[in-house]
Amino acid sequence: AEKCAATSSSPVFSMKSFADTSQPLFTPTNILDFSILSTESDIKAFKQLLAIIGAPLMTEIPGSWYRMLLDMTEETEQSFIHLSTVVKKNPHDKGHVTLQYLHDIGRTMWFSKMDKLKAFVFHRPEVLTALIEILYSHTQEEAWTKRLHEFLPFQLCGNTIEKQKYQEMIDTFNTTGVMEAPLLLNLLQRESNLPVDIAVELLKTFHLVHLCGSSARPSNQKYIMPYFATRTITAPQLHSNLIPLKVDLLFHGLPVPGYVFSLITASYLDKNSNPFCVSEVASNGATVVQSNGVISHLIHSLSEKRVTLITLSPAKKIDEAWTSQLNALRKLMSELKSVWKAVRYETIFYCSHCLLTDKQSPATAVDPDWFQSPTEHEENFPSISYTGDENFLCKEVRDPDY
Repeated sequence: AEKCAATSSSPVFSMKSFADTSQPLFTPTNILDFSILSTESDIKAFKQLLAIIGAPLMTEIPGSWYRMLLDMTEETEQSFIHLSTVVKKNPHDKGHVTLQYLHDIGRTMWFSKMDKLKAFVFHRPEVLTALIEILYSHTQEEAWTKRLHEFLPFQLCGNTIEKQKYQEMIDTFNTTGVMEAPLLLNLLQRESNLPVDIAVELLKTFHLVHLCGSSARPSNQKYIMPYFATRTITAPQLHSNLIPLKVDLLFHGLPVPGYVFSLITASYLDKNSNPFCVSEVASNGATVVQSNGVISHLIHSLSEKRVTLITLSPAKKIDEAWTSQLNALRKLMSELKSVWKAVRYETIFYCSHCLLTDKQSPATAVDPDWFQSPTEHEENFPSISYTGDENFLCKEVRDPDY
């Protein structure tokens, strides 16, 4: 498929960035072999879902909508088009209906609800694939070698970056998945056709990178890319002075490729962090230590098709911790559905008392009535606070006010 796209005659859909398939881009865990499925039911269900999703796209639309697309694709020398230019050339598109439609069917990208990107229309997919290729390419090792060979000292915020520091930043990134800002910004400045600030926002939008913390000086910022982390984490030890909250998100349906878990991790960090927290990433998840004493963990398992959220909270912060965990769970479910339509969810909530007393078989509630999973196309989730209705008492607890 990559080779076909790369050799396409269309100036819009030719993706030269991924033309070289002589070396693998992804690990075997990211390549799905549907022939190993024991039944055909999942594939049939997926085909039915695709038919339902594609049905609205089969309706006829005005020819002027296609002309608008053709007008934009003629701008092959530009990396993007300013929204004001599109509006000026297409005054008939009231409320940006046509532009939104072209975005929905994947012919353009217009992030209408993102303040830092809504002023731009990305009409050339190859510009975006070229941006992604800077960090994710078939020849990643050779790319770093070439960059070191061609390296010239550069400045950022008055600091000069020499070759030794450059090498240290590369080594850190390749082992921890954390890239210091001078390295990322220099790569984008040299190799991307997009302005650096726009390129960074796009990488964050696709959950390919997570800005770790916040700093007034760009030279002190760090970006987490979970796909490149090498260390692993395990379930945390429970503390007697912290109340544990735990929920499992199980994935049924077609298998989820490994790289999707990296997107989940970055999304979790985006949702569950602030400038005052400390974030750490691993190949199988992440840990976030909040300034209020709440410690949040995400641990995923490709083989078990499972994502586990564990939150350890002081008693006084249990309401905040519960709200944060449920909102993070709903957000992950929604975003995963947007990138892997064939997934089916099952949520398992664990009894906190059982966890706190270290029971071997803690009581659980599977898809409880009080937890509403996000519906299709739902974007804004109401805050879920602890009300007491969420309790499911285990046999060890006899006091209803516990």
